[in-house]
Amino acid sequence: MKQKYPIDPDRISLIGFSAGASGAMHLVSLYPDEFSAMLAMVAGGNDYPIRNFSNLPLAIHHGDVDWTSAICDARVQFQKMQSAGNRLAFLKEYPGSGHSVSAKDHKSIVKWVLEQKRDPAPKSIAIDCETPTLGRHAYIQILEFDDPQNVATLTVDI
Repeated sequence: MKQKYPIDPDRISLIGFSAGASGAMHLVSLYPDEFSAMLAMVAGGNDYPIRNFSNLPLAIHHGDVDWTSAICDARVQFQKMQSAGNRLAFLKEYPGSGHSVSAKDHKSIVKWVLEQKRDPAPKSIAIDCETPTLGRHAYIQILEFDDPQNVATLTVDI
C-alpha cells in the first residue's frame, strides 16, 4: 500500500476487535517499528513479546463483564506492558459492558488513534524475538553524530 498510495509511514495504526485485536497485537509485536499506534477493542491478547510494545502508543478498551474475552487477560497484558516500561499504553475498562464498547466513546477513540504518530528513531529500543526469521526490526538509522569525536556502539545479542 505504501508503494502504491501516498501514505504517511509515520501514521499507520492498527485497530482490531475481539479476535481481530488479538491478531493485530500479534502483528504489531512482530513489526513494532511499522506502526504509530495500536487499538485493541475487547481483547488484550495473549502472550506476546511485551518489550516490543515499549515505544508504541497502545490503547486497550474492554468491558469488565465480558464473558467471551475475560477482562483479567487485558489487565494482565496491561500490567506486563507497564512493568516493561511502556508509559504510552493505557487500559480503559467499561463497567457493566460485555463484549462491546459503548458507541458514545467511538468518536474519542478514533480521535486518539488519529493523533498518534510513529517515532521513527526512538532513543532506546528493546526487541524480543522467539523466531529468528521474524526478527527483522529496523529502528537503527544514524543521520548525524552530535559529537563526531565519540565512538558509536551498537550491541546486538543473538
